[in-house]
Amino acid sequence: MARRNDIQGLRALAVVSVILYHLGLPSFGGGFVGVDVFFVISGFLITRKLYDDLTDGDPRHNLLSFWGARAKRLLPNGLLALLFAVVSATLFLPFFRARETGFDAAAAAFFYSNVHFAQAAVDYFHSKDTPSLVLHFWSLSVEEQFYFLLPIGIAIAGLVRRRRLLAVNILLATVVFVSFAWAQHTIRVSEPSAFYLLQNRMWQFALGGLLGVNFEAAVRHVSGRIRSVGAWVGLVLLIAAIVTFQNVIYPGLWAIVPTAAALLLLADDGGAVSRTFSLRPFTWTGDRSYSLYLWHWPLLALANEHFGGRMDVRLLALALAILLALAAYKWIERPIHRSQIAFQHPLRRVAAGAAGVAALATIGLGLGALPPPLDVRARTIAIEAAAHDFGRNYPDDCHLTTEQTALPPCVYGDPRATRTVVLFGDSHAAEWFNPLVAAASSNGWKVVAWTKTSCPAADIAIWYPAAKVPYPQCDVWRNNVLAALSRQPPGAVIIGDFSRYYGWIEDRATGRLLNDTEATAAYRAGLARTVARLKAMGAAVTIIRDNPMMPRNFRDCVAVENDCKSPRTEALSGMDADPSVFPTGAKVADFTDLICGKTCPAMKAGKIIYQDSEHLAASYTLTFEPQFAAILTSLAAAQPLAAKMVRSGP
Repeated sequence: MARRNDIQGLRALAVVSVILYHLGLPSFGGGFVGVDVFFVISGFLITRKLYDDLTDGDPRHNLLSFWGARAKRLLPNGLLALLFAVVSATLFLPFFRARETGFDAAAAAFFYSNVHFAQAAVDYFHSKDTPSLVLHFWSLSVEEQFYFLLPIGIAIAGLVRRRRLLAVNILLATVVFVSFAWAQHTIRVSEPSAFYLLQNRMWQFALGGLLGVNFEAAVRHVSGRIRSVGAWVGLVLLIAAIVTFQNVIYPGLWAIVPTAAALLLLADDGGAVSRTFSLRPFTWTGDRSYSLYLWHWPLLALANEHFGGRMDVRLLALALAILLALAAYKWIERPIHRSQIAFQHPLRRVAAGAAGVAALATIGLGLGALPPPLDVRARTIAIEAAAHDFGRNYPDDCHLTTEQTALPPCVYGDPRATRTVVLFGDSHAAEWFNPLVAAASSNGWKVVAWTKTSCPAADIAIWYPAAKVPYPQCDVWRNNVLAALSRQPPGAVIIGDFSRYYGWIEDRATGRLLNDTEATAAYRAGLARTVARLKAMGAAVTIIRDNPMMPRNFRDCVAVENDCKSPRTEALSGMDADPSVFPTGAKVADFTDLICGKTCPAMKAGKIIYQDSEHLAASYTLTFEPQFAAILTSLAAAQPLAAKMVRSGP
């Protein structure tokens, strides 16, 4: 198929929408759909090329030729951009972040970054980490995985010589059906997995491929006027998606809109929209779209991290990124792509590409494995240790993941004790496991630890933002806990919950996410219902006021200085900002004054006290053993032993 300038123009629209989305312009809140357009274009062009090459000799030679051409076209600029990100992280980020960037870059070099970032996105303790400088390589990994698998599938389909087109169409249609169905299933389980992983995106490539291999037939049977009208419809749909998709669960059914728009625009070969996209400003930008995509994000990410929301700095960073992208296109990407001298044999191209990938991955992994420099070694080790500073309840699998609902037999403290206290709530209850068990062991109490990720004791319906799906397992688990407690009531219950469930709480009747004011009221009402049920069982209830919190990037501060802190009002803002709103019938344990003074520090006595921005480190919470001993004494007084003895624990 001859070069179509309008496709370059469509690429220009796609890359500009992505860049302006990353820049943070509100009018481009759905600009991420530009990636979907790239997927459809790749499917359209690459599938057609592979189909046209089927009859050109040995299919194995065609595979090598294709992979060699892809390596020559994509790797030089891509590997250079990765190297730039690694060097930038080393120069401008704390060492622990540079190490993380090294591992991220190695994953990108191995075309694995989409899986790598999907796993991080659903990891509760990493889902709110500062974005990686190479996060945007996830889409390139998806494309490279597609470039590896599709040629094999086309080559196999091409073995059916008499019905070759039919075989290819059946293959592509099957991929569309299976991938789309799988994507709709995945979106109900984990939005990041649906967004990042190839199996949930292949239907977009395959639809583009179906149009590509059937393009002439489609053009012959559809009038130019109809295709022109379709292109205008596609353009309107695409612009509407770019402007309005900022708050949708994506991909899923919504991904049909930019996908269909791209198909309609690709079908318009020679129409008014096609001619517009063929104008020089569009084609010039489209020719450089790959380089612009590669280079824009690292500098924007650095600007966001060091200067927050300052748009003037972001614009300056974007201008510098564009200059670097244009330079890389002019002196690296274009000359190597058009070179007719070096690495002309397909096997040599593949070998050269593999060598480049191995070299960059070695640099990334080497950086990740390097010991910290002497001047930051102690602080880097402390940051990494704090990030893994969990209580024994975590390795014992007594703090449940999002999918788990069964109650494990997690009994701690004094095994001979006749009094039982239950630790009940989410990870903000789990962080107090150490001091509670220590106090219980010394004061004749048995502890049952029942906690679950992002699942509060409060009787509310949770929508899980990390996966962007409803969280019915939370209701099931909470009901299991309350049912177990009703069968064998404990003497006492200690509740701990995260205090900022804004954007997490659903209306059970409609499934609508509650706004901040509604969420606050719903949480307080749900907590009151849970406390009332526990009091009806005869349990004495203590609620631990949630701990103060740090800014998301607080570790960047503690990497270089000791005086890292958050304003007290900001650190404590949340649903329990006023402790007087806690339900009647429950006592409140408020440790704020022990953690904070006029401000809330991230470090005490030279030690990091936070595991992440929201959770206290287990070794620090252990220092609260005297306070928990006092809580147990108070609970014992509130619940006389003779009346509420529990001999075996729930």
